[in-house]
Amino acid sequence: MLDQHTRPYMLSLGSSSPNGHRYIQKAINLIADIPDISITGETELIHTQPFGGRVHNSFINTALMAQVSCSPQILWQRLAQVEKQCGRIRGRRNGHRLIDIDIVWAAGLDFKSRNLRIPHIGLQDRIFWQTQLFELRGLLQS
Repeated sequence: MLDQHTRPYMLSLGSSSPNGHRYIQKAINLIADIPDISITGETELIHTQPFGGRVHNSFINTALMAQVSCSPQILWQRLAQVEKQCGRIRGRRNGHRLIDIDIVWAAGLDFKSRNLRIPHIGLQDRIFWQTQLFELRGLLQS
């Protein structure tokens, strides 16, 4: 349940599957069912080239702005469960993904742990994330 300790987060969802839009929609529906998360915005689906060069298919991506009231580690665990429910099997880095959910940014948060960094270390390298963040942060102003 959301409370006064919420913080806006940008979540990125991507898939390299030919049916990626279905995996992304399933993940959005599952995220919307998590009590500590309220989705407040979504970008349009875009196609991007794979990062790291190991996947032959392009990716389809979207980003969500969400108000989140749990800790970053709990959020990461819940999103990993969503990935698993969508069929993701953890394996090779930068490989084929049925679904990939990243925590890209959170307002006023600089967080580091063994398995999580916010802002995401890749934010500076992925122009499409920067564009999506700019678009979604505009929603916070209105």
